[in-house]
Amino acid sequence: MDNVGYIKNHKVTIVELGTDNEAPLDVQTGEDMSTGAFIIWCSLNEQEIVSTQDKYFAAFQQFRDKLLEAGYGIKCNGARLNAAPLSKFENGPRVYVLESGAKALPEDTVDIWYEADIDEFPDSRQQNRFINKWSDEHLGKPEQNRELSKLCLAGFILTLSPPAWLLLCVIIQELYLVWIAGLLLSPLLGLIFSIAGVVTADRSGKRGKGFGVAGIVIQCVCVVVAVIVFGPAVVEHANTTRRITSNEMYPLGRLGDASNTEYDVTKYMLPEGYDLNSPDITVSDSDFETYAATKLQKISKKTDKSIRGEYKDYGFLIVRSDHFDEWLSVNTQPGGFYYFNGYAGIKHEDWWEFAATGYVPLAVYKDPSDKYIIITNCNDYKVITEFFEQ
Repeated sequence: MDNVGYIKNHKVTIVELGTDNEAPLDVQTGEDMSTGAFIIWCSLNEQEIVSTQDKYFAAFQQFRDKLLEAGYGIKCNGARLNAAPLSKFENGPRVYVLESGAKALPEDTVDIWYEADIDEFPDSRQQNRFINKWSDEHLGKPEQNRELSKLCLAGFILTLSPPAWLLLCVIIQELYLVWIAGLLLSPLLGLIFSIAGVVTADRSGKRGKGFGVAGIVIQCVCVVVAVIVFGPAVVEHANTTRRITSNEMYPLGRLGDASNTEYDVTKYMLPEGYDLNSPDITVSDSDFETYAATKLQKISKKTDKSIRGEYKDYGFLIVRSDHFDEWLSVNTQPGGFYYFNGYAGIKHEDWWEFAATGYVPLAVYKDPSDKYIIITNCNDYKVITEFFEQ
């Protein structure tokens, strides 16, 4: 062709649409030196096919449509349904390979003439329809008409939901465990959804990214505030729990209501003024273990100073008299002995409602041998009598 410069030759594969037979084809491209138009041409079945357009991709589309009219499809990147030029490459032989729901990235560009493994051959009208639809989603569609990121919105709502869970917990107390689970899980799920929403919204071009960012920021601020406000309380609660549960009386709970009071158990009670430091009392390890095995139906914990177990479904703690002072100094702070009608009881710290603590009573008895002090939650005088007389 006269007055054509920058001529390049491209070897492509064409497919006869009726038979699917493939054949090689030499295609030339160039630029009209007088007008600057792009020219693409080839010789097919002794017929010249020529296209001329101001834009490179438009020239390719015209050339491709003429091949389709002749009954041939061309297997190259430019013939893909999702091939499209952007302004940067409108006058060059490169195109974006677009994906619905995803932004076009620089690494998505390919050469128009490189071979593509395709078996469908759309014309320019179909190709432009796809390009326009994609452009509406990502470039030219008004903000209010673009799809809202459901992940971003869900993350934002979950981040703001804890007050609602608290309100439900107060109104419908029967399901408080469900509401508490929601209160604890919703902020975490809100943060996860917000992060996922921001990432996917940026990639897909959906609107609502601000909801996701707000969800992340609010959650981070809430975490910082929670650590500052509730951190000391959590540490204090942990220390209190450690203090309460380290007391050997803790598993015994509290003293029940008195029953079978016709039985006289005063002879086993610890009278006010009883000398806990009698130098005449000594207990061997073997005697201690034998006594506990005789009295308790089930033993749950042993130390060198005490043995805890059960008798008739009540908790009993047996302490050696010769070590009772030492044991008492470790296990009754805060709390301690109290006296009622001249006989001793003992208090230990335990949990009350709403994470508050208080001092709860237990009964204190002594074995007739004076070798063992018995602390129990049993207030059934018949059971107490049977315990000592067995």
